[in-house]
Amino acid sequence: MAQIVLGLVQILMSVTLIVNFKTLSKPVKNLFKSYVITTVYLIVLFRIKGHFGIGGFQLIFLWLFVSMGLALFHFYITYKIKLS
Repeated sequence: MAQIVLGLVQILMSVTLIVNFKTLSKPVKNLFKSYVITTVYLIVLFRIKGHFGIGGFQLIFLWLFVSMGLALFHFYITYKIKLS
């Protein structure tokens, strides 16, 4: 349940970062671009795997770990913004 809330917070923070993208430092811009590309790639990958019925419980377990990794990466980006 907490991952749902975490996902919503990440989406809201990402929208805020997109709106204020020009004010971010270059390293933070590069990190955020990497985050967005990685997120889109993983969503497409998991949708394809789910569409073809590959995975089941293992796919859900993997998705939980991947989403936590993305959350940590997003946290690192916001940490870097705070330092800037």
